[in-house]
Amino acid sequence: MHILELFTDPYCPCHAQAVALIRNVVSNFSGVEFREMNALENRHRLEKLGIRMFPFLLLDGEIIKVGVPEDNELKAMLQHRLKQN
Repeated sequence: MHILELFTDPYCPCHAQAVALIRNVVSNFSGVEFREMNALENRHRLEKLGIRMFPFLLLDGEIIKVGVPEDNELKAMLQHRLKQN
């Protein structure tokens, strides 16, 4: 099982759109679990990763995108990275 995590601020204007986009894309990939993470409540993880900006995406603990990807960009990233494993 692969874990895709979106770290965002729930008050961010792009929050709802980002979550909907990612849920839609992930629904086409078996073996990928999506987790929505509140960056404000997970500051220790941000510090550990050296991240000072959000939103960002982690796949299996590795940063794959800072910002919100377009749906085709996310599909391509997942296809490429899941093919390697």
